[in-house]
Amino acid sequence: MDVSPIIIIGALFLGIFSGLIPGLHPNSVGAIISEASGQAQYVPVVLMIVLGLYVTLSFIPSMFFGI
Repeated sequence: MDVSPIIIIGALFLGIFSGLIPGLHPNSVGAIISEASGQAQYVPVVLMIVLGLYVTLSFIPSMFFGI
């Protein structure tokens, strides 16, 4: 499976967005991606990237907002 750099960059932005917005979980992003995506073979790759960035960046809102 050859993943396009555009898909990787999009997943990075989704991961950053989901990590910094309180209440937005990778499962919610995954549900949106699976409904909107025409290429179901890339959904697991995108979810792994989103999950990694979510876990890495989710401390920022909890530290500043106490959420």
